[in-house]
Amino acid sequence: MSSNLIPWRKEIERLRHEMDRLYDRFFDWRPFPHFAESGGWWPPVDVLENPKEIIVHAKIPGVEAKEIDAHLEENVLTIRGDRKPEVTEEGQGYYYAERSYGTFSRSIRLPSDIDREGIRARYHAGILELKLPKREKAAQKRIRVEKG
Repeated sequence: MSSNLIPWRKEIERLRHEMDRLYDRFFDWRPFPHFAESGGWWPPVDVLENPKEIIVHAKIPGVEAKEIDAHLEENVLTIRGDRKPEVTEEGQGYYYAERSYGTFSRSIRLPSDIDREGIRARYHAGILELKLPKREKAAQKRIRVEKG
């Protein structure tokens, strides 16, 4: 009777493989998995706000500071760069790899007007920190209406 199951072994393995893929896709944390599978990636970003400024932290390990481009246009901060793959020695290949390489771009709409002249950026230990001071808004003035 066990010999009757042998022809089904490949089908059972295929079904198991498909179920594993379905499970992995269902619990995948990436909002756009096809983008990541195609070689693209994007750094995780934290945006903090206090009364004086907005602070952005972007985790970009393995990228040289000169390879990072950050610019602000109409309250949209865009961070771009390129993480190059490590060069392996001759005859050496990957057994398993999860790190992503290639170009990245993140755009974040900021909640307030920014004083563009006071923006500061620092890159240390794989973390890009941008400090974007808020623009002082014109003080509100109460207008007294007199009886005419």
